[in-house]
This record gives sequence, structure tokens and C-alpha cells, in this order.
Amino acid sequence: MNDLPWAVSLVIALLLGFPALLLLGRAWCLYHQTARGWCAVSGRVVHAGVEEILVSVRVSTSTSTFRLAKRYQPVVEYEYAIAGRRFQSRRLFVGDVVLYSSVADAQKALERYPRPGEAVTVWYNPLDPAEAVLQKTLHWQFWVFLLLGAGLAAGIGGFLAS
Repeated sequence: MNDLPWAVSLVIALLLGFPALLLLGRAWCLYHQTARGWCAVSGRVVHAGVEEILVSVRVSTSTSTFRLAKRYQPVVEYEYAIAGRRFQSRRLFVGDVVLYSSVADAQKALERYPRPGEAVTVWYNPLDPAEAVLQKTLHWQFWVFLLLGAGLAAGIGGFLAS
């Protein structure tokens, strides 16, 4: 099957799997560094809804042709005050914006947040109070893709080593 000694196979698997584990560790550290130092303040939701966004998507994996596709983003705009200064934000959590392929899915995600006029806990960066989120966590999809990538890298490394 494979003429490589087991030690060489192990080294190949480690060389491919180790960077994936480093990325996972780095992401975990960034998450904890970001979330740990942020402070809570009371705020108020001023707008909530779903926005339609056009994004460029590849027509097929074998072409370089793209088309515009509709995606939907839950939006919760909120205001808060720090030391007498008023701020507004619409960022929901640490990390990138998550887009949904259907209005219904975006509406479902929106149901987890307070409605306009209601109070909300805002987490803000004390070094830059204009930077704020409603959840101090990364979106679950970030962790899924990161773990899939790490698993894929380790699997490729194991396959090449076998």
C-alpha cells in the first residue's frame, strides 16, 4: 500500500494537521481576548428587521463565472451611552456578518433579539466604545467551518501518510 516508514507518515500527517490545530488555537485565543475585556451597558433597540443583500456567487466550481444572488441579514440597530456619549451599532456578535439564503431563516434568527423600544445588554470595547455587540461570542457557524477545515487538513494528512 504505502512504502513510507510509519515515522515519515506520521511527520507528513503532523505537518498537514498541525497548521489546522494552530488556526483553531489562534481563533480560540482571539475570541477570548476580544470577549474577555468588553464591558456591559444597558441599551435600547431602535430598529429590527431583515435586509436583502446581493452577493456575488460562483455559477459552478469549474468556471470563473459569477452571478448575483440574494441573501438576507438580520439587523438589530441599537443605541447606548458611555460617559455621556451616545453610540449606535448594529453588530450582533464578534466576527463576520452571517447571511441567510431565505427571509424565513433570517427572521428566525432575528426572533432571538429584543424588539424596537426594548432594553438590551450591549457589550462594548472599552478601548473603542463605538465597537459593540449584543453577544460576546463568535457565531456557531465560525466554529463549524473551522472544525471542518481542521478535520479536512488532518484527513488529507492521514490519507497522504497512509
